[in-house]
Amino acid sequence: MFNSLLKTVLLFIITSFSVGLIAQSHDHDSAHTHLHKKHEISLALGAASLFSENKVAPAIHLHYVRGIALDNRLGLGLAAEAILEEHKHYALAAVVEYKFNSGLVVGYAPGLLMLIEETETEYAFAQHFELAFEFDLNKVHLGPLLELGIEPHGVHLLYGIHCGIDF
Repeated sequence: MFNSLLKTVLLFIITSFSVGLIAQSHDHDSAHTHLHKKHEISLALGAASLFSENKVAPAIHLHYVRGIALDNRLGLGLAAEAILEEHKHYALAAVVEYKFNSGLVVGYAPGLLMLIEETETEYAFAQHFELAFEFDLNKVHLGPLLELGIEPHGVHLLYGIHCGIDF
């Protein structure tokens, strides 16, 4: 488990620096202010460390968030996640997120977990805690994502690249 966690942290750090270098090539003037649009649709692709099974599997995370307060920095929306391994793992959740002006985004998503085996489907409550860092590239933002999922059968850590469109 320690080896898997160490790989996860190292991948997150490397991804953060890589995306940071890309974002620094974007021109910014001294009067630049970080404006938050009312709507966001985003996709994250990455890997999920399933600690209870000692596995790493591909993962997809989608969400829609609508800004509701604090100049659209506070938002509510819907999220969906799929972890693609032999036991199909899907989650649907409500999401609340807060975007700091620095680019840091924190979110909480309680929802419904669906574990699909060959002949049966199990439903359970799940919670996801999300941490992302966004670099603005015109109308698109890009950055690393780290998500902790807590479920009755265990914990997973999703790490990957978040790409969103604001409108």
